[in-house]
Amino acid sequence: MVRRVVPLLLLVALTACSGASSGPTAHSSVAPTVSGETVHIDGHILFTRTASYRDIQAIFTADADGSDFKRLRLTNPKLNLVPQAWSPDGMRIAFEGWVDGNAAGTGIYTARASDGGDLVRVTTPRGLPHDMPLDYSPDGKRLVFYRAVAAEPDFPIDIGGSLWVVKVDGSDPRLIRTGANPPEPWARWSSDGSRIVFATQRTAPRGALWTVQFDGSQLTKLFEDERGRFPIAPTWSPDAQFILFALDPTNDRSTHPANGLYVIKADGTGLTLISGTADFKSQPEWWR
Repeated sequence: MVRRVVPLLLLVALTACSGASSGPTAHSSVAPTVSGETVHIDGHILFTRTASYRDIQAIFTADADGSDFKRLRLTNPKLNLVPQAWSPDGMRIAFEGWVDGNAAGTGIYTARASDGGDLVRVTTPRGLPHDMPLDYSPDGKRLVFYRAVAAEPDFPIDIGGSLWVVKVDGSDPRLIRTGANPPEPWARWSSDGSRIVFATQRTAPRGALWTVQFDGSQLTKLFEDERGRFPIAPTWSPDAQFILFALDPTNDRSTHPANGLYVIKADGTGLTLISGTADFKSQPEWWR
């Protein structure tokens, strides 16, 4: 039984009358006419549903135009699996997994995106705190993930954890040492494979954006706001030349303060406001 609801993960490339796509191999389709305009929507989506299945979280994929819905039939009914990342070739999904009250089931798993088959366990942490897959490397051979140090009901579960990189077969796990700069449970791999970007965890005295190579070398402070605002949830542009993120006015994103979406160059310069509406913005993604 699922005890918490995570944000839906939408992995989809949307194009209007262009035929272009990115991410997993697209299925071209034509959506109904909207306001007199025919909109072409390509790609796939991944999401969870609960209400129709008596609070058991069911995982679905579909084409981005709303066709070809498929429920992933996962093999272990006691294993909770939350989809968190889609492999670059669209063939596999990485899940945050656990069994309620049983530490033996906690870890990262991957399965086929087509039907949920070929379930593979990638990590086996100690105890109940979760491993949360965050992103695949561009070649699909590794995962960057967040290893928590607390588990429900012992909150908070997003403070004090660490970033790791592991091969998708579970071998060669590597701790990314961030020193006195503990990470938030969010990281993204650049499209050229050279760097991983992450932000300082919430409630830290000061926030910053950091980049690091997957082997843990070349940890670099990329951006710190001169006005003291707190950056969260950074993601790369498809060409790895820019980084999109939100800037919070305070250091606790859990309060959902009104914030702004900004872009900087990959060298940390050129801060540019994208959206400054009076609401909370988070978890951005960027497609070509």
